[in-house]
Amino acid sequence: MSGQTAGLCSLSGIPYSVTNVSGVTYNWGFSVANAAISTGQGTNAITVNYLPGFVTGNLQVTASNGCGISPVRNLAVATTPAVVTSITGSATACANQSGVPYSIAPVSTATSYTWIVPTGATISDGVVTSTSTSLNTTSNAVTVNFATTAGSVRVRSTNACGSSAYFNKAVTFNCRSAMVSSEMNLNIFRFL
Repeated sequence: MSGQTAGLCSLSGIPYSVTNVSGVTYNWGFSVANAAISTGQGTNAITVNYLPGFVTGNLQVTASNGCGISPVRNLAVATTPAVVTSITGSATACANQSGVPYSIAPVSTATSYTWIVPTGATISDGVVTSTSTSLNTTSNAVTVNFATTAGSVRVRSTNACGSSAYFNKAVTFNCRSAMVSSEMNLNIFRFL
């Protein structure tokens, strides 16, 4: 079964389909309320309207002919945007390093993103710099100003119906601190 599975917040006319087999009738439905087959019932291709109150459920289809009915096929669908699948950026940094860039591919149905960084760090989207470890922004690219604690850079996508789960990228510190001595030894020799 093919079609959009996430970010279905009050959307209408969303297409779904299965491979067509001649002589087969397709019966479509939902496992929950507040979603309706708009067009195409009985065929291999439909459109769906997601009504207010729909959050998540399964779009279901069976195929039938003179020999019987197939098992139910399910496609999980949700109003919240898709989960981010990767964060581009370094998996290593230095303690107190500033301006380390991280980005994600835009999520088509998201209206904003929430970024979270390790304890003490701050985040900038190029316009706003957070005063804490969290930043809500419409930007899919940020820079991180690390403090003294390594950890994860996390991000989730949000739309009017809610937020996805967070995607995490672990970041470790791999820099060594250099010790600078304020003591200097000076030996002076006099040659005769």
